[in-house]
Amino acid sequence: MAAAIDQPLSRHQVFGSDSADEIQDALCHFYNDSKVRIVPIGGQRQVTHELFAARIGGIEISSLSWPLGVEANAPQLDGTFDFCSAFRGRSEVTVGTDTIDMDDSCGVVLSPHRPMRFCVSPHSIHLNLKIPQQLIESQCRALTGDKLDDPLEFDSSINFGERDLASLWRLVRGMAMEIERDENVLSNPLLGERFCETLLTGLLYLQPHNHSDLLHRDVHGTEPRYVRQIEEYIEARCDQVVTASELAEIAGVSMSALYAGFKRHRRNTPLGFLKDLRLRRVRDALLAATSETTVTEAASRWGFNHMGRFSRDYSHRFGESPSETLRKSSNRHTTQ
Repeated sequence: MAAAIDQPLSRHQVFGSDSADEIQDALCHFYNDSKVRIVPIGGQRQVTHELFAARIGGIEISSLSWPLGVEANAPQLDGTFDFCSAFRGRSEVTVGTDTIDMDDSCGVVLSPHRPMRFCVSPHSIHLNLKIPQQLIESQCRALTGDKLDDPLEFDSSINFGERDLASLWRLVRGMAMEIERDENVLSNPLLGERFCETLLTGLLYLQPHNHSDLLHRDVHGTEPRYVRQIEEYIEARCDQVVTASELAEIAGVSMSALYAGFKRHRRNTPLGFLKDLRLRRVRDALLAATSETTVTEAASRWGFNHMGRFSRDYSHRFGESPSETLRKSSNRHTTQ
């Protein structure tokens, strides 16, 4: 049985203070909002706060410790979703017009451009996932094959009484414990990135949002055998020149039938699948970069010769430029 922990991420403290001004500045930075305000509650005059945080891929996992009761207000978050749970204690949270009692049975989603207010009880600890809007919307587009006509909006309340959501959040808590170890699987950039994708996919499938119907829509009919056959063919030859006519010949169907089968059962085209696979291969190369690795070399190795178009497609898919991925990977290797 895993040992109980008193403070998640205790070895990753990034801030601690009993100065209200310093705490406000730290929360402004944390929530990407320059107008966060805090007020002591419960007859207290003092405010005490500690923040602990670590990164996994493009996601920041954090715990916020509040020894004393406090009220925190922010007019809006900017470009970030924050999935919050009460590791200890309880809080009354208002997001937009929704008011939620956050405890061990119910969490909260803070969304971009929606005002929020926390009334935090003393001795409370919050465990949060902070996710860039661009990153999770990119994952949603990849899963649905659609462009998303409207920005992503999640339901504000996370029901941990639902078995799958409870299981997903146990995974988050387990990750917080794993990060505490000197040698942990999440410190590997490639594996950390895969855990990040797993979390994003789980949140998109399990937490209701305005595009949930795209993920859960019914795909009628049995999947043709050639769809998986062509997927496997592409995966084995994604570093080679592949044409649509070649794929249709291998599948034994017309090009229009091949494209229709992929659109219906994969919500993508065969060549779109190939491009997405190559983008992921470039990202893997950048995350495992050596001192000799360059963006141009990694992109060219996987068939991208127009660097401007490649950079645009990469940024659209992963929410950051390829040079940013390479820089973060280099920083990780330097600090290890």
